[in-house]
Amino acid sequence: VLGDVPRSGVRRPVFCRRTRTHTRLECTQVARRVPRLRDVSSRSDAMLAVYPGDGSRFQAHVDNTSADGRKLTVLAYLNREWRDDHGGALRLHVRGGGECDLPPRDVAPRAGRLALFFADTVKHEVRPTWRPRTALTMWYYGAAERRAAVERAKTESAVGAAVSATDAERRDAQRFAATLCAPAPGDSAGVSAATIEALASEAAALPAASQQILAGMAGVPETHFAVALRRMRPDDLLALRARFAKMGLAA
Repeated sequence: VLGDVPRSGVRRPVFCRRTRTHTRLECTQVARRVPRLRDVSSRSDAMLAVYPGDGSRFQAHVDNTSADGRKLTVLAYLNREWRDDHGGALRLHVRGGGECDLPPRDVAPRAGRLALFFADTVKHEVRPTWRPRTALTMWYYGAAERRAAVERAKTESAVGAAVSATDAERRDAQRFAATLCAPAPGDSAGVSAATIEALASEAAALPAASQQILAGMAGVPETHFAVALRRMRPDDLLALRARFAKMGLAA
């Protein structure tokens, strides 16, 4: 589902003024209009994603592949005067009837535009973007699946830490990612072993859920991100900085 907010509404920071009452009303309206979303009962906080505009992209993926409760993805774009040659389109890969795939659908991230799609079935990606690109993302949760995911998380510590993370733990992970991307003052000639050790020590002080989020973002198998960080060589850290920067996580 795609839609454009009237141009006069682009300037209003409506996502900053949502209340619990608003959320209940939103969930009621979603459930009423889409039978598949009838048990939607809550949503996440808005997540701001910033792409620096140097060809950064996000590979094709489905948001919810682990039954974590997310049923609907909502994207709101904030980019004024966006042109097609800026790139950065949201590309949707939608399956048709039977085994047939429909042609990909590209959506330009123009200011005021909303994109909504099922979080557990629709594969999507962000195409290379050549100017700074910002978007707000929210996920609406199905009550039954979310409850089951939280209960499962209590016994599955490695996956569960990320699933049951609080908003504060997610913010801690995001702040540390920005710190990791910033070169240390003494690293003008390259990353030093001291820098890696300092970052690993700082990571070790993070909550377990924050470390698990970072481990997933880094693509490392360790439950504790600090362990993986301490094992890195300077080239590994530089590669990780580039990976996080392309995700829009650099400060």
